[in-house]
Amino acid sequence: MKTTTPTRRKPALPCVVLLFCLAITGCEYDVPATKEPTRGVDDRLVGDWIAMGGWMKVRRLDANGYVIFHDGKLYRAWHSELAGLPLVSVQDIDSEKRKFAYLGYSLSDDGRRLTLRVVNDKLIPDETRDAERIKTLFEKHHGAPSLFGEGFVYVKQ
Repeated sequence: MKTTTPTRRKPALPCVVLLFCLAITGCEYDVPATKEPTRGVDDRLVGDWIAMGGWMKVRRLDANGYVIFHDGKLYRAWHSELAGLPLVSVQDIDSEKRKFAYLGYSLSDDGRRLTLRVVNDKLIPDETRDAERIKTLFEKHHGAPSLFGEGFVYVKQ
């Protein structure tokens, strides 16, 4: 009698990657957090980043923007600081709708660890379509612990 040992299946992508995907597709906005970039590209963000089971490539698009390749999709991003918060507006350029997501981020002092956090769409509702209203909502909630979801961490390669 032939015995077989069960094959180990690769685990599903970790929650980190799922959270990023949900950040991009879950909280979708019709407009960016700021119409124009609030500052130029930070070269420390450019490079290859890896998280548990997932990765992304961040490249300079121009002096003020990035192109991001993540999970087989392309995104465009730029800095959108509001109310003193380090934010990026991220646009899904691989979809017809070309919606935006707003992510808070922090970068370690040595530039090797990037933490991304999804903006809570209960405080900044998806249906908000006016840049001034978005700015007002960020100013109103900038100190709220619930403004961002749980962070997920990428390490630079």
